[in-house]
Amino acid sequence: MRIGEDKIKIAGVDWSTDWYFNSEPYVDPLVKDAEENDFVILVSHTPDLAEELTTDKVDLVLSGHTHGGQITFFGLWAPYVPSYYGQKYRTGIVKTDKTMALVSNGVGNTFLPIRFFARPQINIIILDHP
Repeated sequence: MRIGEDKIKIAGVDWSTDWYFNSEPYVDPLVKDAEENDFVILVSHTPDLAEELTTDKVDLVLSGHTHGGQITFFGLWAPYVPSYYGQKYRTGIVKTDKTMALVSNGVGNTFLPIRFFARPQINIIILDHP
């Protein structure tokens, strides 16, 4: 997408090539043509991919998978978070050495049809150009 001279590149990995399930993220080919001033958004089912990026071209990773912990103690800690990095990717904005990730609680749940202090959410992102 181009707005004037500025470009936004949106790329994504599908469930079958997602790092958490396959350990082979195919991200580099998706962003190889991104230029230094491009804003690159990567959509990944699981947020763990943000931790393992080998490129610094990705500005924002959008993901879910953890459902905010789904069952938490007052929204502060979850006994189980389906991430190799545990609580770090439970919910919210997480900064890594290479990028920033937004982990949404989403609106669904896993095999347990219950949420406790992990409210469903739909995130609205506003990109503002200085």
